[in-house]
This record gives sequence, C-alpha cells and structure tokens, in this order.
Amino acid sequence: MLYWFYTKATWLTNPAVIQAIFEVKNVYEKKKGVHYHRDKFRQFMKNINFVMGRSDLGVVNVKKIAEIIRPHYESAYGIHHK
Repeated sequence: MLYWFYTKATWLTNPAVIQAIFEVKNVYEKKKGVHYHRDKFRQFMKNINFVMGRSDLGVVNVKKIAEIIRPHYESAYGIHHK
C-alpha cells in the first residue's frame, strides 16, 4: 500500500486526493466486503496516477475526486455493476 508514497506523482501532495482515495477504499472494504489486495490496489494507484497526472486538482473537491477515481478502483478489483 505504500507504493504510491514512492512515486513522483505531485497529485499526492494534495490532501483532497489522499482523502478521496481512502474514502473510496473504505467504502468498498468496510461496506461492501472487498478485501485489500496488494496487486489490485497497486493497479488502482497506477491508473489514477495516469488520470490525475493530467488533472488540475487545485480546484477539485474530495467528492468530485472520489467520483473520478471510483471507476478505477472498481476496474482494478473487477467490480461490475448489474
């Protein structure tokens, strides 16, 4: 899980991004029974690294960031909606 602390991504210095990551992670782990899996979480972080690297997060709130990254979490963990 510490993978993303070792990247050079500047978006990680934004507290709203960190909060959104943990909010999405906690919703799925605590409320939906998804268990942490290192490789899947790492893929999630790689995906949002790509997406967030192109975003100006200085003006985006936590809720919007969570909406942006949620599909990447679902994709990395193979969560499909019916």
